Amino acid sequence: MSTTSPTSSGISINSSDAESKAFFNLLTEILDSISIAVGAFVIIAVVLIRIYRPALGRTITVRLSGWIAFADILVCSIQIIYIHGNELFTNVSPLALGFVLTSLQTSSLFFVYLTVCIAINLHLTILTSKYRNVADKIDPWMVPVSFIWANVTTIPFHIWFQAEWNPQIGGFVKTPTWAAPYYMWASQYVWQLLGELYCASVIVMVLVKLYNMRKYQEKQSSAQNRNQIESSDQHGRSSKRITFVMLRIVWYPVIPIITQTWLIVMNSIPAPHNLPYININNIMSALQGILNGIVFCLNPATYALWQEWRNKPEIPFSPKASRNTRHSFDDGATWIKLQEPAMSTVSENYEMYKPNKPGIPSDW
Repeated sequence: MSTTSPTSSGISINSSDAESKAFFNLLTEILDSISIAVGAFVIIAVVLIRIYRPALGRTITVRLSGWIAFADILVCSIQIIYIHGNELFTNVSPLALGFVLTSLQTSSLFFVYLTVCIAINLHLTILTSKYRNVADKIDPWMVPVSFIWANVTTIPFHIWFQAEWNPQIGGFVKTPTWAAPYYMWASQYVWQLLGELYCASVIVMVLVKLYNMRKYQEKQSSAQNRNQIESSDQHGRSSKRITFVMLRIVWYPVIPIITQTWLIVMNSIPAPHNLPYININNIMSALQGILNGIVFCLNPATYALWQEWRNKPEIPFSPKASRNTRHSFDDGATWIKLQEPAMSTVSENYEMYKPNKPGIPSDW
């Protein structure tokens, strides 16, 4: 959602633009509502996983998925309020306007920082597995530091600059006007851009690492003779499992890139030429919760639970049993299989898949 339009205080919107804006506002509100529902579903699912399958609930992607869903709910709820700004904000005090704008920016940055945390974990455990101990040490601090830093990077600027609501454009403006671009870059855009660039770099490095591992595995498989067909098949299955997990996890850092970049694009183009980008930004921001919900469903832990439910529906679901017995997922339950020591044989001579440096950390 557009948070400010520094040069738009004197710009009016013609009738066709107003109709377009009304249509996109309605579409945005619908998508925001769906994202809120999806976010609530993810939070409930995470809570249930942590209760009934604590081994999976402790994984970093499952835990952070719940907090990401919480941030999505905040963003989408504030955006729905924002859509009705002309009815709600016309006679509201600057302090209240500043609170709404701060909440929107803080929740957006909170989501970006949480996704960066997943990228950091990927970096420390997959790309440079020798720093696994560092990942373990910073793990408990990821959520509180993300929340605190999201507030630290936004609140001071709302103290220095005053927010106003412009009913002509249906958006916030900051005074003094000349300082608005600096305010937006310092309080939000710089941090979003840095986070997105880091996520993009981690995605590229993980895909390159995965490609190199696959090439290495193919080379090793081709060297197997006919007497080692069983071993070769085991390598092939293990390699596919690792590919399966990595390609699913890597989607987490993709979401902020495709949903948050439009905010920077929108406010980098002078009004009224940025109106199409305002609509795109609003739609992508509203889709954020839906996309994160899809990624959560693709999470290997969620997939493992789905496999268990699909293949063994006749077994009663007992919380007590799930906490005191070992999970009996079938061979398709990639998440559990990758945690078995035997699975590290996929390419144990390859750099990041040595036995003491497992390719897929058990706490993802």
